[in-house]
Amino acid sequence: MTVILNSSLISILQGPEWKGVSESAIDLIKQLLCKPANRLKAAEVLKHPWMLQEASKDEQPLNLNYQLLKSFTNAERLKKAALTVIASKMSEDEIKDLSEQFTKLDKNGDGVLTFEEMQAGMIKNFPLEIMGKD
Repeated sequence: MTVILNSSLISILQGPEWKGVSESAIDLIKQLLCKPANRLKAAEVLKHPWMLQEASKDEQPLNLNYQLLKSFTNAERLKKAALTVIASKMSEDEIKDLSEQFTKLDKNGDGVLTFEEMQAGMIKNFPLEIMGKD
């Protein structure tokens, strides 16, 4: 199953409170914290390797940073509202063009533009300006 996570969630899962958490447990969490269409069903969760092999052995409590999780949730709501406002002000052609440009920049197809992908796109489309030449 392909799991698509945004950069905010990835940074949360790499925080210090996750250092003692097994890779299998993190994999399960990633498969639960994704878009509903990609999310594991209850029966699939029960068949996940962590549930079958490690859940009963794992006695270490998870030291969660609830403030970080709360800020992630709030940021996602704000981002969704901002995108809705922006999209409502654009024509269908503008939205299509923006989507095409994003797809061209997103070289690995993960739905997230990295600094390197943005930089490569800028150099390709504006080489003289980026290099400081007029």
